Amino acid sequence: MKIKTDLAFLYIAILFSFLVVWPVLFPFVLGIILAFVSEPAVSFIENKLRLRNYKWRWLISFLVIISIILVFAIPLFLFVLNGVQQLLALARAQENISFPEKINEGLIWAVNSLQRFGIKVTEAEIFAKAKEWFGKSAEIIGSFAATFLSATPTLLFDLTLTFMSWFFFLVRGPQIRAIVLPFLIPWSRQREIICSTTGEVIRSIVLANILVSIIQAFTVWIVLAIANVPHASLFAGIAFFMSFVPVVGTAPIMIGSAIFLYFNQSIGMSFFVLFGSVVTGLIDNFLRPLLVRGSTELNFFWVFIAFVGGISQFGVAGALLGPLAFSLFVAAYRSLDKSEVN
Repeated sequence: MKIKTDLAFLYIAILFSFLVVWPVLFPFVLGIILAFVSEPAVSFIENKLRLRNYKWRWLISFLVIISIILVFAIPLFLFVLNGVQQLLALARAQENISFPEKINEGLIWAVNSLQRFGIKVTEAEIFAKAKEWFGKSAEIIGSFAATFLSATPTLLFDLTLTFMSWFFFLVRGPQIRAIVLPFLIPWSRQREIICSTTGEVIRSIVLANILVSIIQAFTVWIVLAIANVPHASLFAGIAFFMSFVPVVGTAPIMIGSAIFLYFNQSIGMSFFVLFGSVVTGLIDNFLRPLLVRGSTELNFFWVFIAFVGGISQFGVAGALLGPLAFSLFVAAYRSLDKSEVN
């Protein structure tokens, strides 16, 4: 009786703690995921150097986190800095270009192209539609920028909390799991299924994201190189990091390149780059589930449904929760099937 009472008290305390953490749940969980993914690197260094002391794990964990941050932060900073310099140089080079003439040329080209397919429109109608579209786009971008600026202090706090959670759980994660999980999941077989499946899904999704970003960056480089966009390699490098940003992705790179081509070279190449932007987006939507499928033992259809449904239901976190839910279902079913056979 005393054990049941203590367990009930523990569950109530966990629920109460969860409610306290809820306002900062995303950076907190993100830090835990980063720690879990980083654990193999820390364990490898510990075993390789035979440094099993607790103080050494603190130091190794700190160095691993700093190394990972530098691997992403330094190239991103250099790419962005170089990109800003190139944009400023490009802006100075456009001073002698007559933008009204270029816009008029584009309208004439669009009217002629549509008439070839039997669609009769006038330049004024296309201009009005384009003006309406740009107006709505500017409104959306302005709203997003205002939201981003107003949320900057919160963003900095969330980043700080993410790094703190990352460091703490990278050091103490194994011990905490060994203590807490038996109470949360008292059944040994089910606990083993959940731990192994969760670890497999998290690592496969992280690996899939990195591979998809590499493929997207390579696709951007090919398209921009064919279109003779200056510094295609630089923009491909920026695209690699931009591909990790949800929703936005590589679109700013491709759309900006299309605008550059429109005002400097040819309208045809501009539309070619826009087509490449669509292909890059399709790579993200279809290749990511395909890569995750290999580790989760789900076929492409169910992984795709898991991604789409998870993101629709839970937002960005659904990219993890969706495949995890389906993978747990498959693992539980196979475990039940094996137990019935035995």
